[in-house]
Amino acid sequence: MDDSHGVCAAEQNSPPAPEPAALRLPDKILTKIFASVLEYRHAYARSPQHRQLAVLLIKCLTLSKRFYNIVLPVWLGDSKLDLCTERGHEALQRLMLPGSCELIEALEVKFDWTQASNDMASLTAFQNVRELKIDFGPSVPKDRLGRISLPPGLKDVIATLPLLETVLFYPPVLVPREWAPALSNLREFNSDYISLNADLQWCLTKSRMSNLLLVADGAKNAISRGSEIGLIPWGPALKQLTFGVTPSVGRDDLNLAIRHCFRATRLLSDRPTLSRLWVRIMRRDNFRPDDAVQLGLALADLCNCPEVYIECHATLMFTRVNDTPDEFLSVQSLTLYAAVLLYEQSNFASFLAFLKRLPNLKKLDIGFFFFSASQMPHSIESMSTRQLARNFPSLFSLPHCLIDTSLRVVVKNVGFRYSAARGQVPRRHV
Repeated sequence: MDDSHGVCAAEQNSPPAPEPAALRLPDKILTKIFASVLEYRHAYARSPQHRQLAVLLIKCLTLSKRFYNIVLPVWLGDSKLDLCTERGHEALQRLMLPGSCELIEALEVKFDWTQASNDMASLTAFQNVRELKIDFGPSVPKDRLGRISLPPGLKDVIATLPLLETVLFYPPVLVPREWAPALSNLREFNSDYISLNADLQWCLTKSRMSNLLLVADGAKNAISRGSEIGLIPWGPALKQLTFGVTPSVGRDDLNLAIRHCFRATRLLSDRPTLSRLWVRIMRRDNFRPDDAVQLGLALADLCNCPEVYIECHATLMFTRVNDTPDEFLSVQSLTLYAAVLLYEQSNFASFLAFLKRLPNLKKLDIGFFFFSASQMPHSIESMSTRQLARNFPSLFSLPHCLIDTSLRVVVKNVGFRYSAARGQVPRRHV
């Protein structure tokens, strides 16, 4: 007997397959998920994981019209172009198409200097861009301090971008005064400290800038040779100031930049006010960051700045730095995303002496401590709090030493290092 009819009927009456859980999530949650996945895709563009990520996202684009509409704005919203290559020009043509160019809010472009004047006009297609990063490439001519003169046509191009709020130029640039109208809507400006001459200072005082990022990334020792460096464009709108250094510059350039800024600001009759100050030191060699850190704290104190964030890939020793005050009275919150050495009792004593120079500090967030191999047990993850306290007395005596201070919140993370050759073990939160 043919029972195919019964089989077909059973299939027709079977319940529908359950909808995947991801499809039941709200659009807002899915957008956040895709944004977090895509956040670092440019930094890891050459890694094998990036290729897997690209395949995954392409699959997401083809799953459904809903996923396509969610993923595409996130994917194109932060775009990067290398116009020194043919592939980069092909990508530019695709991004300029209607339906794509409107989605781009952050754009990073690397120009070939010999063709920059022709390529710059294409930027006018991205009318919704809010953040623009421009790299003029390695072949651009520079002056003795490593600065370049901006192409004449770029000013008019930037002036046509109505929503532009953030600009970064690389290498260091010379900005003429006639650029002031093009930069008037800026809220964030990112450049090299040696670019900060009187003309750029004047332009930025005419803007709405609230966040200024200055790096030491020009010619080596450029700051010590740049006698024309001007003042920070202080104004009521400026609330956050960041100093940074890259591995390619002279060892003292960041120290000179912050010291120059500190001494010049100290001479002002009307002291400026900041909400937040950052110091970023992106180098791991035997660079000593203590000068930059403490000069940054001195500048924060001078500007009545309550919040200071230190990001440092070198090791902090907290040795007293000349030309800094006895106390940093204005600082109430300090984040040290850096290696804090507690190898010896003398290091611990220096750290406590440093904290006592912050009498009004209410919150201390320490990225990680490092301990010596002789203090390092074999099974750190299995140790109890009592065992940790016995092996690391300095760390566990820290809260007791801070009882008489104004601190209310202390966040600590512990890093354990076997040896320089073997690197470090994952941190343990305490």
